[in-house]
Amino acid sequence: MPSPAMLDAVVLAAGLSRRMGRPKPLLPAGEGATLLSRALDAATAVDGRLWVVLGAAAGAVRAEAERWARLRGEEARLRCLFNPDFASGLASSVAAGVRAATSREPPQGILLLVADQPALERRHVTRLVEAFRRRGAAQAVAAAEEGELRNPAAFARELFDELLALEGDAGGRQILARHPGRVLRVELGSGPWFRDVDDPEAYARLLPKLCGAEARGAAGDAEGEISQKGWRA
Repeated sequence: MPSPAMLDAVVLAAGLSRRMGRPKPLLPAGEGATLLSRALDAATAVDGRLWVVLGAAAGAVRAEAERWARLRGEEARLRCLFNPDFASGLASSVAAGVRAATSREPPQGILLLVADQPALERRHVTRLVEAFRRRGAAQAVAAAEEGELRNPAAFARELFDELLALEGDAGGRQILARHPGRVLRVELGSGPWFRDVDDPEAYARLLPKLCGAEARGAAGDAEGEISQKGWRA
């Protein structure tokens, strides 16, 4: 019987994107890329499965995840699951991902990533994976920016029940704060990889960093387009 994976990745892509005005995972993020595909590229540093938690705009987000998997040859690892309670807050999506990842062949740990940190790269996640491998008595490994905890973070089996018990809009950071002595921090320095995309202004600021200086005009156009359009789940 094969040994369990060290880490599965759970990409949280179920949110309502209220401030953005359209589904964030589908936003362009460089040539041929979206926010979701960049998150999945980063997640490939793990050795286990790649779970995408769906909610708002589930059909379109699933299609984008499957497109990415075909292009990257990752069909065997990709798993998409729908969280029917996505509107209740982030905790329900965390729980849905953890529940799915542990239902069969549970991994040693779960890496939680958000789908709106498009400057996060595989090399950053690789450092977290390496730290998880040598974590010793620590039960979680988290990225840090000048000492401050940031996403993403990996949680060992000992913390799975606490992830499942989260409520409302709480995420894994609540558990990290609850058990500071169990957390191994991986300092990644200050950089755009920690910036998330919550609204059109943040998106317009970050897009040129992903696409190069020539994309500044496109970012401005995109901001204007997003601000004028809404969408429904």
